[in-house]
Formats: sequence, structure tokens, C-alpha cells
Amino acid sequence: MNEQQNKLSGEMQFHVDASILVQLGEQLVTRRSTALAELIKNAFDADATEVLVTLQNLKKPRGTITVEDNGQGMTLDEIKSNWMRLATNNKRISTFSSLFKRPRSGQKGIGRFAVRRLADILILETVAYDDDLDAKVKTTVNFDWRTKFKDGQTLTEIPVNFTSEIVSIETPTGVILHLKNAKEVWTADDVAELRRDLSSLVNPFPNVQFDLSNKQRDDPGFQFLLITPEFPEAEGELSENFLTMAWGTLSGQVFQNGRVEYNLSIRPTKEIVKLNPVSETFHTLAGVSFTIYYFVYRSSYFEDDYLGVYDAMRIGREQGGVRIYLDNFRVSPYGEKGDDWLELNESRSRRTSKLVQVDELDEFERQELDRPELLTPGNNQVFGAIKLSQTENPQFQITASREGFVDNETFKQLKRFTQIGIWWLTLQYSRVSYEERFQRREERSGKKHEPISQVFDQVRTNIKESPTIPIEEKQVVITSLDEIERVIVIREEQHMDDLTMLRILSATGTVVSMMNHQLRSMLSGIHSVAVDLEEMRQYVMESALPAYEKMLQRLQLWRKSVEEQVSSLGFILGEKARKELTRPSIKVVVDNVVFPLSLYLKDHGIEVINDIQPNLRPPPMYEAELYAVLLHVFTNALKAVRDQPIRKVQFRSEEKDGDIHIYIYDTGIGIPVSERESVFKPFRTTTGTPDPVFGTGTGLGLKTVRDILNKYHARTQFIDVDAPWKTCLEIILEQ
Repeated sequence: MNEQQNKLSGEMQFHVDASILVQLGEQLVTRRSTALAELIKNAFDADATEVLVTLQNLKKPRGTITVEDNGQGMTLDEIKSNWMRLATNNKRISTFSSLFKRPRSGQKGIGRFAVRRLADILILETVAYDDDLDAKVKTTVNFDWRTKFKDGQTLTEIPVNFTSEIVSIETPTGVILHLKNAKEVWTADDVAELRRDLSSLVNPFPNVQFDLSNKQRDDPGFQFLLITPEFPEAEGELSENFLTMAWGTLSGQVFQNGRVEYNLSIRPTKEIVKLNPVSETFHTLAGVSFTIYYFVYRSSYFEDDYLGVYDAMRIGREQGGVRIYLDNFRVSPYGEKGDDWLELNESRSRRTSKLVQVDELDEFERQELDRPELLTPGNNQVFGAIKLSQTENPQFQITASREGFVDNETFKQLKRFTQIGIWWLTLQYSRVSYEERFQRREERSGKKHEPISQVFDQVRTNIKESPTIPIEEKQVVITSLDEIERVIVIREEQHMDDLTMLRILSATGTVVSMMNHQLRSMLSGIHSVAVDLEEMRQYVMESALPAYEKMLQRLQLWRKSVEEQVSSLGFILGEKARKELTRPSIKVVVDNVVFPLSLYLKDHGIEVINDIQPNLRPPPMYEAELYAVLLHVFTNALKAVRDQPIRKVQFRSEEKDGDIHIYIYDTGIGIPVSERESVFKPFRTTTGTPDPVFGTGTGLGLKTVRDILNKYHARTQFIDVDAPWKTCLEIILEQ
């Protein structure tokens, strides 16, 4: 080979593998609602006024999703140059839509591949007016993602079939996306979640106006309809009637010079107050504004027949939060359930420091008489919309996953701008409501707290007179009760949180008793083993090693058992388990309840069967409360079966009529039908002989179980069972 053949030069090009579509459509866009949101944004950019989303046959595999709009549609050339080009810059070049001059919301060209997240086949139908042909043209394109677009193939070499034909000039323009062979089966929960996400995609607050300077006056607006014939209609968006029940309406605005102004309209007093903090400037937020509705969940503010305070609280739990809208479209996850981007829930839980420091508010805070930091609203009390514009605020950058903004300095300024307004609102509420809260405290110091005091006095009496509780444990429990009662009296304003904690603490008495028993067992066990080792010292040879190892294993078992008891106590009192609403696996929670009692089960020959469905999850709730419910029921069952010939406890589950049913069976002493309801009353107990671990019981366990479940609109009852079972408690959780 000569010198010229040994050296090569020339040009080469990048090749794109078809697997890029998996990364863009399935891995980058992880949520179904996000994928559909991208398609709806495309319709908005095409000047559509309506979008129809239809879900069909999704209760079984291979269903269909249809997204139809009445926008301008796409010509064949536009499909080739824009739809078929990855990461096109078309929307950066054409900042506003052609007809209504809307600011374009879609970016990066991801929307067209997000459909792959939802289904294996896409059939694109579009009608548009073609200037070159001076006619309307219908184009149909078929994308078979699974069959044609396979890993290892060069994306630019995969043919995509299409047809294009001239149609009548009366044919309406628009785009229809047929997503066939859906990848997943949908449940009622999935559709309800989708409806909630999509209903808040476009600004849901009727009093918040987004009058963009480039938007033409003849824009008729934009709305969509979700059709789900297989499922009951999910709860819709917030209504204007609901928002009128807010205690106050807070608005904030950033002027072009970076100065800010806040206005608060207070419904009870009909005041309108204003704040212009001169020490705060936000130059990168020019043009940003928000409106936030602040709710106080008290019956006096919900006297309208349309909505009661408990309905309002439910809406607050489900839909409360401050959302962000970029060019009229919502940016996730801000304002979603469980999202605390403004640190409202965190600040509320601390109760020791104010939400934000503002110079102009120092004097106002010093005039307050009643610790306003205790009144910081939670996310469930605020419903807000923040308006941003990509053209006016280009410093805001959306992450590649389309889930939130990059946490840069501009976003931090937006957070502070909003927090200042909410803290000022908190101070105003403290001022206006001081007299009312002072009066309530005066009333609480008298007869209002008599029933609570009577309950605690009765519990103290029962504990003092109990023959089975050691003296040192009595003092610990009574001291704890004194502290709990003091906290409840002082913090009546947040009585729901304290009541939750009281209910959870009622379960810790059992855990503490278990720990105490295991510690005593461990000490006596160590002593016994020590004696055995001493006697066997002279015989410790090879033949004695098995027994020696067995004793060491016993020591390890006792140690592990005690560690599990401590772990249980740490979990049930842990902040995360009682502060964050989650959907834990019910089967896992049952395991966590049962495992610490493994030594007790072994000692008494009790068999426990966990037949809960592996993927079954409750509606959002505090995991500590679910743990407390199952612990109370389980320990009751153990006490009932301990002395019976057959000693079995079984957890079962099923989904029926859209609800979750949990069954706890036992072979214990049984409960007569006539007494099934009475055992849910306080201080009623069916425990006979005191249990060495659990004691006699205070009779508060089942009352606590029902109280906790009532919070979540759940039900519990004893039902008839067949032999060998004697008792079955049914828990029904609404999904």
C-alpha cells in the first residue's frame, strides 16, 4: 500500500439512531398528562379555539386516544419542514401565531414525539389552506413507532407513508391525532388525575387576566373538552363561586423599573390595603404579576348553600397551591398537590420564624400582639396564578424534561416576590382577626375546654388505677398526656394538626409497652445465656459448638427485636410520616406493623398472613396515620387470638365499586353482633386477661381508628365471617 492509500481525508455527517425517539418521547416525557399537554400547546400555537381529547377503550390494553383541534392545520410542506424535523427552531423564529398573535408556548419540538409515550401508532390528519395551490388540502401521515422505528436504524432513512389531496373549501381546518394501541391500561384514578392536570393547564382563575400586548383583540380564547365514556366524570376545575368565598384576594405586580406593588382586598371588612416596599426591586421580573386567593376554613366564611367548609377543605387539599403560567400555559409541578415550592408548609410546620424578612414590615410586625408566624397559610389555603411571559422575561428557562424552571437567580427572585406578598397577607390576617381569635381564647379558657379536660382526666384515672401498667411507665404516660393537653389548649388555631398528632400518639403507648417488654426479655435472656455459658465453659469443645452458636443466635435475635421496636417508634413520630401526604404500599405498611412483633408471634404460636395486593395504594394520606390504624387493629387481633386453640390473623384486600376494601380476619374470641358498634366508643374494651406486652388496653384503639379514617371519608365496620374466623374488621377507602 502506497503512502497516498495510508492517508485518507474527506467529510462525514452525524447520523441519528431511531432510539432517539425513545429518549425524547418515553424517557424525557415521563407523565401521560405532560405528553398530552404538549399536544394541546401545539393546538394553542396553531390558533385553535377548541381542543377535544377523547379516551376510548382504555380499560383494556390497546385503547385509543384522540386529540382534535380547530386550528390552522399544517400543509404538506409545513409537515415536512417542521413536524418531521427534530428540535425545529420554527417557534423561536415565529414568536407569535399567525392569526391571533398568541405567544407560542411549545418549545424544542418535543410534543410530536411525546405521543410515543402514550401509544404505538400515530395517525396524523390535518386540513390546511395551501397558498401555493390556492386550495384546502387534507394530509394524512402514518407513524408506526413500534414496527418501523427500531433501535439501530438510521432515523433519516426510515420511510413514513402519507397521502395528500385537495378538499372542499368548506372543509374546516385543524389537526386530528389518532393515538392507537395505547401502551397502558388506564384506571379511574388515572383519568381523574389527567383531568385535574389538564383542567389547570389553561389559567383556571376567571378573575386573573392575561392581557398580553401582542395579543389581538379578536382572539376568542382557548378551551378544551375531555371525553371519557368509560369513566365517571372526574371533578372539574375550580369555579368562580368557590373563589368568591376567599377571606382575601392578594395581587402583586412588578413594574418596568423593578418596583413592586401589592394589593389586598379583605372580604370580611371590605378593606383594600396596599404595600409598596421601596427596599425591594426585581428588575428581571418586569411585567410579572399574580393573583392569590386566601382561604380561612371556618364555617362563618362558608354560609352559602353552594359549598360548605368541609367541601372547601377537600378542594384545598386536592387543588390548593400557587401555580405558574408561562404565556397562558401552566408550568408543572408548581402548585401541584405535595409541591411546596414557596415553602409555605415548611414554614407552617416550623412555627418559629416568619416566612420572609422585609424591612418595610418590621414596624408592622412589632405592632402585632399575637405571633403572626403561627398563622402562615399552608398550600391548602391558597389558590394562586402567577403570570409570566417568555418575551418579557426571557431569563426563565424550562428544564429539558418540561417539569419546572431551572433554579437560577431569576426564579429565586420570583419566589421571594411571591413570598413577600403572602407574608404581608399573613400579617394583615393577624391584624384583622386578632379580636376574633382573642375572644375564642377567652371562651376556650372556660367551658369550651371542659369536655377535653374531662377526657384527659378520665384517661389519667384509668392509667393510675391500672394494675398492669408499671409505676414508672404510668408517670411517663401521664406526663405525656399533660403536655399533649397543654399543646391542644394553646394551639387551638391549628387544632386539626394537633388532633392528628394525638391520634398518632395514642398508638405509641402500645409501641412503648412493646419496647419495655422486649428490653426486660433481653436482659433476662442475657442473664440466662450468661449462666449457660458459665456452666459450659469447661465443656466448650467441638461437640458443644452447635449449642454455643445457638445461644449466640438468641442474643442476636433479641438485639434485632429491640432495634425493630425502636425503629417503629421513630417512624410513627417521624416528621415525614406525619407531615407529608403519600400513597404508600398497603402491603408494605402491614409488613412494617407485623415484623417488630415477630418474637411475640413466635412465642405465642400465632400465624399472620399478609394477602394484601402488592401494588395496592390508598388515597393520599399520612403514612403514620395508616400505620396507627393497622397497628391498633392488629394488636387487638393478637390479644383476641393469644389464648385460642387456633391462632391466626389474616390481612386481605380487594377493589370493588371503585373503592379499596381491606379485611383483617382473626380466630379470636369474637364480638357479638349487638356489640359491634359499641366497641368504637371511647373506653370500651373487649380485652379480658391482661396481655403481658399490650396490657389491658384503654378502650381508645378502635375509636382512634374510626376517627382517623373519618378524616379521609373512609369507613370501618365489623362484618360476618365463616369458620374458622371469628372476627373480621372491614376498612373501606374511597379512591
